[in-house]
Amino acid sequence: MKITIGNTFIDISPTNIHIHDSYKIKKEAGMNFILDRILELDDSILKTRSRKSIIREWKAHNICYNLGLFRKSAQHTDIEAKQNIFFKIGYFILSLFYRK
Repeated sequence: MKITIGNTFIDISPTNIHIHDSYKIKKEAGMNFILDRILELDDSILKTRSRKSIIREWKAHNICYNLGLFRKSAQHTDIEAKQNIFFKIGYFILSLFYRK
């Protein structure tokens, strides 16, 4: 399913949510707003991921993008239903440094 929320394009599949140009959403309130709209349509990802985990991953992508690390892939956030434990740990650590 493809949806648009404001200027944000999102692809939702059973195993993944792809938020195009997610780096443009800098404030946590904006991330939560987008996430709320997504979950109104399909809340199945919350069966395997917590809201906090999703926001941490988004913040980690933004940090990498802003630092110029993995910029091409960090520009967009792909929220997978089943998250690799190493990514989970990495996103948790990176998100601690998020300031916006």
